[in-house]
Amino acid sequence: MFPYLLNNENFIIDSYSFFFFLAWTSGGLLFYYSVKKNRLDLETMLTILCGCAVGALFGSFIFNLILFDQNEFLSKLYHLDFEGMSVVGGISGGFIGVEATKKIIGYKKYTGDLFVMPILVGHSIGRLGCLLGGCCFGIQCNLPWEITYPINSPAYFHQIQHKIININSLSTIAVHPTPVYEMIFNICLLIVVSINKSWFHITGALFRFYIVAYCLFRFLVEFLRADTGASVLLGLKPIQINLLFAIVYFSW
Repeated sequence: MFPYLLNNENFIIDSYSFFFFLAWTSGGLLFYYSVKKNRLDLETMLTILCGCAVGALFGSFIFNLILFDQNEFLSKLYHLDFEGMSVVGGISGGFIGVEATKKIIGYKKYTGDLFVMPILVGHSIGRLGCLLGGCCFGIQCNLPWEITYPINSPAYFHQIQHKIININSLSTIAVHPTPVYEMIFNICLLIVVSINKSWFHITGALFRFYIVAYCLFRFLVEFLRADTGASVLLGLKPIQINLLFAIVYFSW
């Protein structure tokens, strides 16, 4: 855990926020490159991208409201605190934002495929911020790649609250590095779709493939996440139930 890239009396740059904005910037530039490469109308595509950004931010905050209590949500919103924002909420909100924007401007062509590469790259960068910032931590792990978090980290407070460790502990117990799992998944999927572009000759197939692949992966990795709530039905968390609906919808 390395929460601050720069921390002095004049200036503070926290790791999560830095990589959050780096992820968005990288994704935006890749989207711009795709638009120019496909010779699409730049103004229209940037308008759709703005709709995606607004929807993604709104979706992330709303999903945080579902996962966490209202007071914490309102505090994060007031202070524009992006730490721990939900990727699933962001993708869902971004999808809705794009579709709503296209309805408003009367654009009827499919745009989902343009977002896949930017999302994969941006998500990988963003998860590095999660790792350094200490959020999105896992449950107990006894594998060679286990990690621990220090005092005053989100994982530390979580384990004290759930009586996994006591107040005198100097660090957390070893847990799964779940942000690393997501980084590896996104990079591997990026390589797969880059090498095998011929698989996706039907418009929209690439986007649907990405959504189903990520939802399946995220459904499984949720069993190793410690920060996304308790199970509510058949051993599944609320986020996993939502992921199952997304898998069925986009597969169909």
